[in-house]
Amino acid sequence: MRMAYNDGAMWFAGDAVNGLGVSGGWGPKYTGHKNYLMRNNTWKNFRGTSPLIDAAPDLIDVSIHPETGNAFFASFGTGIIEMNEAGAVAKYDTSNSSLQSFNSGTSFRPLFVSGIDFDNDGNLWVANFGAVNPISVRTSTGAWKSFSVPSNVNTAFGFITCDDFGNKWITNTRGNGLIVFNENNLSNPNDDQLKVLNKDKQNGFLPSTLVFCVTKDKKGELWIGTDKGLAIISNPGNVFKPNADFDARQLVIQAGLIFSNFLDEEQIYC
Repeated sequence: MRMAYNDGAMWFAGDAVNGLGVSGGWGPKYTGHKNYLMRNNTWKNFRGTSPLIDAAPDLIDVSIHPETGNAFFASFGTGIIEMNEAGAVAKYDTSNSSLQSFNSGTSFRPLFVSGIDFDNDGNLWVANFGAVNPISVRTSTGAWKSFSVPSNVNTAFGFITCDDFGNKWITNTRGNGLIVFNENNLSNPNDDQLKVLNKDKQNGFLPSTLVFCVTKDKKGELWIGTDKGLAIISNPGNVFKPNADFDARQLVIQAGLIFSNFLDEEQIYC
């Protein structure tokens, strides 16, 4: 379950995928349609309120527009559903956005939206699992644009998190590290930057390349959950700066005379 809060409203995306990590990857369940709102200690369930919702299975992520307060839900199968507190107001798919169907090479062509997040400028960034162009943005003006990645980057993208420096941090559901993307100037495709972080020093120093989740705290630091514990990147703005330190650190705790990494070896999913 993923949650997003704004101005007294808590939105919930209550569906899930089949499998997590290298062995299972992410697979659609084609069930659920679970999305909820809680305001003033009162719950609202939107299932059955709109054909747009009932036709959008596997609602696995949610982000809230910073100005309108509308909630955008990622469907791992049919695209994005935009909602206000009265119900669904729009759907975004291959017909009216830059989103692309799964590049399977076969007739299996669902539209897998695996993660969504608004940046500080009101642009909605989208991880488009398995697409030829696996990153899309809906700008604050409503225009859509997609981005390609190098051919050696595995496009089984998961959740996406925007930081305070214009970077997008994207999990890889096949255990291939943590992808960082920055488009710089939206109108110039030649200045895009992308880096894949791993366990190496000076390239992320992650506890594991199997990253389940990333979130930004109020200080702008990134908290990263892996299958080998928790890590924190304190300087995310350095990730594309030459010779700058952006490696992750782990929290060290003391029990008696023993020092150890906090939640070391634990699987951190949220």
